[in-house]
Amino acid sequence: MPLQLPAQQYCISKDLLDLIKTFNKLPEEDHIQRLFYLQKINYLLNTLTLSPSLFAWLADSKPDGWLANLNAYEINADASIFVKGLQFAQAIANLAKVEPEQAKVKDEFQLMQERDALLRNNKPFEEVRDNYIAINSQLHTLSESDHRVNEIVRRHSEILDGAKAKLDAIQKRETPPPGVPVPKYKTKVLGTQINNYNFEFTMEGWEEFFVFRVEDRDKLGLEQDLHSFPMAKYFIEDYAVFMMRFKSKTSLIEYRPVVLSQFANGGNLADVAKKLRKVDDKHIGSKTAHYFSQLADFCTRLMDSKTYHPDIKLTNFLVHRNLIRISDRKTFLTEENPTVSKIRSSPPYAPEQFTDCLNEDWDGYNQAASKTVLNMPQFMAYQLGMALKEFLILTQMDEIPDLDAFRDHDFNPAHYFTTTPRPIVNLSVLIQELTRPDPDKRMSIQQFKELMKFLNHQPEQFYQKVEEKLPSSTIGFQEDIDAIQNLLDGTFPVNQFLQAANPIFNKLSDSPSVEPRLIRMAEKLATKCFEHYAKSFFNQCIETALLNKDWDVAPWYRQLIHVLSFGYFRVEKVTELSEIRDSMGLDLNEEQFLSYFPHLEFLPPSKFDDLGNPKAEYLKEAIKNNVALILSDEGQTSKSSSESIAKTMPLNGTSKDSKKSYAASLSKSDVKPSLDSPSTESSAKNSSISYGTMVIDENAKSLSPGRLSFFAANDTDHPKPKPANKKEAYHSVTTSMLQGDNFSYRGKKPVPSKRTNVNKIVWEPPTDPVPSHSSNP
Repeated sequence: MPLQLPAQQYCISKDLLDLIKTFNKLPEEDHIQRLFYLQKINYLLNTLTLSPSLFAWLADSKPDGWLANLNAYEINADASIFVKGLQFAQAIANLAKVEPEQAKVKDEFQLMQERDALLRNNKPFEEVRDNYIAINSQLHTLSESDHRVNEIVRRHSEILDGAKAKLDAIQKRETPPPGVPVPKYKTKVLGTQINNYNFEFTMEGWEEFFVFRVEDRDKLGLEQDLHSFPMAKYFIEDYAVFMMRFKSKTSLIEYRPVVLSQFANGGNLADVAKKLRKVDDKHIGSKTAHYFSQLADFCTRLMDSKTYHPDIKLTNFLVHRNLIRISDRKTFLTEENPTVSKIRSSPPYAPEQFTDCLNEDWDGYNQAASKTVLNMPQFMAYQLGMALKEFLILTQMDEIPDLDAFRDHDFNPAHYFTTTPRPIVNLSVLIQELTRPDPDKRMSIQQFKELMKFLNHQPEQFYQKVEEKLPSSTIGFQEDIDAIQNLLDGTFPVNQFLQAANPIFNKLSDSPSVEPRLIRMAEKLATKCFEHYAKSFFNQCIETALLNKDWDVAPWYRQLIHVLSFGYFRVEKVTELSEIRDSMGLDLNEEQFLSYFPHLEFLPPSKFDDLGNPKAEYLKEAIKNNVALILSDEGQTSKSSSESIAKTMPLNGTSKDSKKSYAASLSKSDVKPSLDSPSTESSAKNSSISYGTMVIDENAKSLSPGRLSFFAANDTDHPKPKPANKKEAYHSVTTSMLQGDNFSYRGKKPVPSKRTNVNKIVWEPPTDPVPSHSSNP
């Protein structure tokens, strides 16, 4: 049958019109070629922004309409992108009657990429006929022989059949005649609408819940291409996909994809992190690795397809049966080096290179946005690190810290753990490597993925693995590393050691941003300084102060015996440590003490505790209370520097509980993830999770060019919306999606489904084995 042309052609793509005209010239009996052009038309349609004329053409149910031509070959217009492609393959294979050899059947993704390439090119059909038939025949064979693919097709067919009346009602198609049994449906709004609209959908006869989402975009070109790549295995399972027309809140008409999909039973990654709050610390590392190994694998596969995700955050990733699932994909882009003004991202999770292009309130761009070019792999690496940081914090805290603390590169989530097993320490190292301020020095996601299998190694061994993957020589501070390593390896007199070590400590202390690897090396150097030199000095000062106190109260004969025995028979010990706690025998102006002071900032607290309690605590207190005076004596006093050192040096002795209390005092608001996974509802800048995805609304006339609108209704490349036609009633999204509901179980529960659940055989991500916690200390 012929395929009618759209009624109004002035606003229709010339390529589409040419394809329709070519299709209509084909012989009725040449079904293979007709299917080829139908599939080319279908592919092109997904790349187009609809107009009223094109939408009416798609929805026309006449015998020569689009729907009728698809139905003639048993292709469901509402089927998902993946299944619709297999329906085309089945029709071609049945008509061509070619049985491909089993050995030639390839992976379905390679076949789909080859098929898409044929659909995109403009070669004459005769040149591609054999290849087109071979590819689709192999796809059909695969769908018949591969248990997973076969189960997906069968399940989708059952859901489409069961939901047909609902889908027809939404699209205003003819309803079933009276007497025809129709399943009971119930639809209700799910979450708060921000970018996408989401609706919970229940269908009689199915225990599972489903979700209808109305996406904040106007075409599906990139989406259909992504389904032909392996990363699509991480996508939430979509059962139906179609374009629908809605009346927006401003009474303008807009065209959006409507998707019937799987309901993720595990919430999003923020929900998962919160559920781990009562889990023992030693188990959290392996559970974190389970999810972030999948997330890293998804990101690398996405980049392999030359596609990039600019909005990585916990609420954008769902979890179903402990597997990562991506529902919202509208922000994906194919440009590896876009300008800041072209991407949609959430500022709290983006690097400074992005936030520096925003105004003070983070609700608009500045002039640099259209000139600053991003490297998307580096951008994604930073966001992955921030997501990992937030995940670890939410396993311990009800809320995350304020925005400045959360975005601080030196902010270590391990501080919130009561204990710090190896995986937590090592994950904290990876966070710092991923979130370096300099994008050229960041660890790549591929390197992160490869290092995840070493999480249970001792920190020193893990640092070495990090060094192997990302050598210090490539980052630009190898000279400092070598200088510290020489001091660690050598044996030096005390004065020579201090003369070489103190400039290094002072340089790191004065640096506004300290390289994490140098900090770790400085800790090792400070440990050597303390154990080999400073520890004996502090002990000597304390013992001398105690002796002086004892001498003052000793009788003359004990003093005489002490002198004559050269101290072998010491005066009686009667002085308590608490009596000298104000100074602990230290002369803060003495040159020798000042020479031992710089390393204390980098000394791990546990090493200082080797002095024993309460000696260590009193000594910490005595030095801490006099930091400003000590710095003044060194000629480098300032209020800010003294406060900084007092906070960072191990003399602080802050307990884990007090750190949790401090973090809680900084917190502003709970994580309230919307089921509109790309964003969360909020307006307060003080919470790192309070921002949704930034959207450019170029259609708003009241805004200046380039002005940002967080939750714009359309993507940036929309045509100018047309006013609603007063002669035809258009419904809002909510009104349209509630059409066709007739749900009433009359007190009865749905009968448990006996169908094979595809989720039980779903593909497992090919990640390296996650280390168990059994080897944790």
